[in-house]
Amino acid sequence: MIGPASWSAVLVVCTVLAAPQGGAREIPSGDAASPASRWRSDLLAQAAAPGAEDAASKPRSRPSKRRAKKKPIVTISGSADFQFIYDDNILRMSDDTIDRFVGGIEPERYKIETYDDLILSPRLSCTAGRPLLGKKPTTLRFGYIRWEYARNPIKNNEAYSVRLRQPFFAQDFLEASYTYAPPSYIRHYSSRPPFVSRTVPMEPTPFKLTRNAFLLGYSHRLTKKINVRVDGGRTLRYYNRPFMDSDNAEWGAAGIGSVTVSKSFKLDGKYAYSVVDARGYDQVGETKADSDNGDGSYERDLYEMTVGYKPSGRFKFIASCEIMGQHQIYYYTGDKTPWEDALHTGRKDKVYATEITAGTKPVYGPMSLVAGWRYSRRTTSLPASVVAEDAEEKAYKDNRVWVGATYPF
Repeated sequence: MIGPASWSAVLVVCTVLAAPQGGAREIPSGDAASPASRWRSDLLAQAAAPGAEDAASKPRSRPSKRRAKKKPIVTISGSADFQFIYDDNILRMSDDTIDRFVGGIEPERYKIETYDDLILSPRLSCTAGRPLLGKKPTTLRFGYIRWEYARNPIKNNEAYSVRLRQPFFAQDFLEASYTYAPPSYIRHYSSRPPFVSRTVPMEPTPFKLTRNAFLLGYSHRLTKKINVRVDGGRTLRYYNRPFMDSDNAEWGAAGIGSVTVSKSFKLDGKYAYSVVDARGYDQVGETKADSDNGDGSYERDLYEMTVGYKPSGRFKFIASCEIMGQHQIYYYTGDKTPWEDALHTGRKDKVYATEITAGTKPVYGPMSLVAGWRYSRRTTSLPASVVAEDAEEKAYKDNRVWVGATYPF
């Protein structure tokens, strides 16, 4: 027979087994609860999962709402570049002039240590963008570039630029830019100050140039594979006082076409035409017609073709490489006779240039590498009645090789 105590134990076990999983069944509380009920409640509380009391006593945390990130009012981007450039003819001298320099003939004409040099060129650009007209951002870019010559600091120079670009529908955009280059040394030329008698011998004098360039351009996408661009601009060149007769103003226009042939090849073509009007006098009361100075006015045609290639396979680390060919023709348009202006009248210059460049994909973080080579050559022809040595003096050949790194931010 089972005694009363045994029945009580069985009742407790059955009650525990009948309790729902994950917690104890509620037991009435208050004055109506019997001692046996309170005892069973304590047993059930001990049988509950550990930590249940702590979890029940803590308030439930509400899920946090993610706030949408606000887009910055102005976006900032840019890049820092540095290039090492070797130039084997920094003054664009003819072969005969280089021979005279090396031989120590007329050393007063040359204020350089070597006719070639290593150039250190830091470059910085920063672009700020904000949507002003439509959804696409209007951008304003500032640029700075400097050329620091290792052995010929007299040739150091720099340039500042600012560009405003406004995108339109599709991939069209309109942009305006301004570039300022402070006075920079070109080379020494023979000159005499204004108002000085012609009987006074000319002396070698530094020839320096200040440049202001204004450009307006519009780019339009004709199809998915064809883009065209039209540029027009004004360039003002000012020389130091002894050579102020060489000051000139240029009007120029250019057309550029770009065709994507395939995923790997791209073709660019460019034609530019310029009209340059030189001052041609350096004294009060003079005009270009009655001045004893030369007239450096000219017209220029420029033809350029570029082939771009994106390698694949084992060379896919190269982002792109380009081969460019350029041909320029200068026609000097002065009205003076060859005897009055031997260096300009009837003169025709031809400048040829070939350039090969390559850039890599990022090699360390966002940093990429660039390398290039450029060869340029100028030939000059003058009327037969003028001494041929003057034409040879203006001819030159030049090679430039460079490597560098670009770090965008």
